[in-house]
Amino acid sequence: MYSQKKILLIFLFLSTSFFAQGFSEGLKRQGLLQMQNGKYGEAIDLFNKYISANARVAEGYNLRALCREKRQEFPLAFFDYKKAMRLEPSNGDYRRNFERMISIWHPILYDKIDGHKREIAIDPDFPFNYLEIGKSYRWLENWELAELWYDRYLARDPNASPDEIIRYTLILTETRHLTKAERILDIYVEKFPEDWRLWSRLGWITYWLGKNRKAEGAFLNALEFKPFFKEAQEGLDFARREGYIIPLVDDDDDDDWRNREYPIDRYFRILRTNPDDDDTRATLMEALLEVGRYEEAYQQGQYLLPNYEGVDWFDNLWKRVVENRLEAYNIRINEYLAILKEDPQNKEAVVQISQYYANLEQYEDAAELLSEYLDYDDEDHEILYLLAKYLAYDSRFDEAKDFITKAVDFVPTNLEYKLLASQIDIWGGEDDLSLAESYLLEILEAEPNNIYALIALSSLYFDQRDFDTAQEYSDRASLIDPSNPDLLQLQSLLELNALRLEQERQLERLNEGRLIFQEGNCIDAIPYYEEFIATNQITEQLYIELADVYMCADRYDEAISYYDDLVNGYYDFEYDKQRAKVIFWSGDSIRALEEFQRLAGEDSVDTEIQVYLADSYMKIEDYDQARSIYEMLEDREEAQYFMIDQRLSWLPPSEDMLRNPFRQLVTNLFSYLVITPHGYWFNDNLDFDYQYGGVGLQTGLYNRISVGGTWLSGRLENENGKLDYRTVKGNLFYRPSDNLGIVVGYGNMFSFGTINQPIWEASATYEEREKFKLSLNYLKSDGAVVLYSPSLVFNRLTAHSLNLDSYYRMEEGLKFAANYQLIFTNSTNTYRDNIGNMLSLRVGKYFLEQFAAGYEFYFSDFKYTIPLYYSPQEFVSHSIWGEWFVVKDERWDVKLEGRLGYVPANDFVLTDLSGRFNYNIYERLRLSIFAFLGNSIREDVTYSSRSISANLYWTAF
Repeated sequence: MYSQKKILLIFLFLSTSFFAQGFSEGLKRQGLLQMQNGKYGEAIDLFNKYISANARVAEGYNLRALCREKRQEFPLAFFDYKKAMRLEPSNGDYRRNFERMISIWHPILYDKIDGHKREIAIDPDFPFNYLEIGKSYRWLENWELAELWYDRYLARDPNASPDEIIRYTLILTETRHLTKAERILDIYVEKFPEDWRLWSRLGWITYWLGKNRKAEGAFLNALEFKPFFKEAQEGLDFARREGYIIPLVDDDDDDDWRNREYPIDRYFRILRTNPDDDDTRATLMEALLEVGRYEEAYQQGQYLLPNYEGVDWFDNLWKRVVENRLEAYNIRINEYLAILKEDPQNKEAVVQISQYYANLEQYEDAAELLSEYLDYDDEDHEILYLLAKYLAYDSRFDEAKDFITKAVDFVPTNLEYKLLASQIDIWGGEDDLSLAESYLLEILEAEPNNIYALIALSSLYFDQRDFDTAQEYSDRASLIDPSNPDLLQLQSLLELNALRLEQERQLERLNEGRLIFQEGNCIDAIPYYEEFIATNQITEQLYIELADVYMCADRYDEAISYYDDLVNGYYDFEYDKQRAKVIFWSGDSIRALEEFQRLAGEDSVDTEIQVYLADSYMKIEDYDQARSIYEMLEDREEAQYFMIDQRLSWLPPSEDMLRNPFRQLVTNLFSYLVITPHGYWFNDNLDFDYQYGGVGLQTGLYNRISVGGTWLSGRLENENGKLDYRTVKGNLFYRPSDNLGIVVGYGNMFSFGTINQPIWEASATYEEREKFKLSLNYLKSDGAVVLYSPSLVFNRLTAHSLNLDSYYRMEEGLKFAANYQLIFTNSTNTYRDNIGNMLSLRVGKYFLEQFAAGYEFYFSDFKYTIPLYYSPQEFVSHSIWGEWFVVKDERWDVKLEGRLGYVPANDFVLTDLSGRFNYNIYERLRLSIFAFLGNSIREDVTYSSRSISANLYWTAF
């Protein structure tokens, strides 16, 4: 059993451990390269090293499993996939890989079973086939059929190896056929009397069946051939829990020895079924003390010490146990020291003295004695093992590691040595615990009920933050000895950690919701918040967040309710004002008006309250009251920030204004001025260049009406020369509502002696941002700037373009878009008039809030093919498209869009890529840049083009 000091060491280690550092990406890349070359063995070696450096990274286990699967090492692949899935439970790829391997491996096992059955039909007496079927069912975890086929195997092979018998008894343990396992082991310990594993297994089976005396004999036989075999030592401890001179209880039939039950046996039996029975445990300590079994009494006291230290009855009992134990040990130590004085190389004396020293926690004395013995024989692996153990108990982990490594090297098959080596790595805080993990798994494969291996493996996984697996092994250990002090300490730590992890998990979930909210997906964020508040107290900050989330999701009633709670519990004037604003945004104009009237009474100088008060009057169509407040605010410094002039422009003309239109004109004329410098450049591989630069102006005129003008200086160029031109155009803007805008423009494009082209332009756009858009645009201009043809640089042609553009985004994330363009060209002396259609239909989905992709169908057709410009007939392409909002916040807006398509008629793959960049330099100045690069086909020739445009929007006043 572990001492109290050792338990404290484990806690110290667990609280100060740290994780393996960094990723060995080079190893992973080399491993992937070997995988691609089909060298899976070399890849596994590299992934072993990668996993050693990155034990908590699931990808390494998944990659190693893939290699092992390729090599058809399915059992090893099984364990690796399981590990990857435990580390990343949400990774669908790992689960699919695992399920794929199972779908491959299990049919192979069934085929193997069928193959051996066919062999059995040919030769029913050949035992190998029965054994292989039993093994296959064992891997399929069909324990009942595995037992059946092992039975048939053993009926035909009287010379089965001890290894197969041990595997068979493991299967019988799963099917709970312990009596049957006892019969088999009775036969095989006679066949292989020196195999300590069979004797130890017989000991445990008979112990579980309640046959303590037979179990004790089996464990003693095991220890005779393997003196320090830990499995047998532990079993012997359990089997010997009996009294030798205590009278019988609960039985009057002295002649029937089978019905006898000694008190110590009875107490142990009670504690096995009820480990929390402290009264029985104390009585057991008294009974053990009376018959001189001091070490067992001391071990039972360890269970009671944490809860009863300081209680008189326990302190008195504990003092007697400690004193008697110390006296007995000192007597035995002196006896063996006398032997050692006569024979310094007496190994038994050295071992016994060191054991007594260790029980008394005199580890330094034990280690010194064992070290002196190694001067005579430095290859005695049993002494090396004991020395390593006691050094570890004394926290001298580096020294202990050296000695246990030598012991394992001398006897690589000794599982007890490997257990201690694993424990030392864990207690000593080794960075790389992969060797310890492999040792412990090997031990549990051979000894599934080795409680110390289970505790060590649970501690290892706890250190690696694989808490689910740590809990799994802790649960397995509790089935064996639920009151084990080491296990209880570990379980307490796991329970505390589970609470901490649950709190962290809830906070992580809340932060996930916060991130979703920040990305603008408010509806999806709500469940995260609701999950958190279901089990946690709502803080002041969380009230604010919840209200904002519900408001963003247009669930105003819930938002108002949270602001009600906030105002009632943490009153602040700003919270009160925010609640009134939410009421206003919810559409409850009457209640909003009442709230802002109350708030204005409390603070009449707060401009924001006055603005919302006026807005509330406007909502209920009390325009005179709204106007009077807006006009009162016009002289305040914040007027421009709250766009008071614009708000006044939203109001319908008052009766005064209607009677006096001139007054309305004076109110709105030059109320603002927007200056827009802009430039454009286009080039293609047909030697057509088109560029211009200029400036636009827009200013207020009347209620919701503004005027402006555009001046451009441009150039058209082909391989034969260039043509400079100017454009002057006036514009009229009308905005009936916030979502609808109408623009009409007229001007002239001219170049002395060459171009004199009137320009007409009109457009109407209705848009609900990021949800719906419908735009109709008409343009009449020179053909060169509509059709982008090098042949039109020095040939004049009037072109008309009518363009309909639309999109609709559904709440589910689906997006539909359509664009239709009708082009009409006037006839010339050489060419007749022509008409063309271009149609683009798109459907797609937002797979992330910032990313969408889908399918596009494009069709273009002209009535006539005219040499002056590209006028295809029945041009069709099919494409996939994608758009990615790289950045999107209050200042930045960066979007990339691409298309990859196929033109069936020409067997051609087309591509294009565009990017949009918007930057709000400051409140009144915004920069917008758009760039395009594309490759397509025209008249069986590859066509490429590129363009860039830039606009600067400056609100001068």
